[in-house]
Amino acid sequence: MECLVRDKEAVKRKYKDIVVDNATLEDIYFEDGAGFSAMTSSIRSYLVVAGIAAIVLYIISMLISVIGYNRKK
Repeated sequence: MECLVRDKEAVKRKYKDIVVDNATLEDIYFEDGAGFSAMTSSIRSYLVVAGIAAIVLYIISMLISVIGYNRKK
């Protein structure tokens, strides 16, 4: 079982055979030294790809609209 506690020394006194790790919540959440900066750089790359895809889809839809309007005339 794993859990986070405020007073590690009190837990060690109450439960004699327990192993207490000195990891912080940030260590557990981010798992490595890069942490938030690695997460933002990966999100940035996804946003760039999504932006490019949106622009390409917009251009394709504009071309289809122009072709459709030209056929009506």
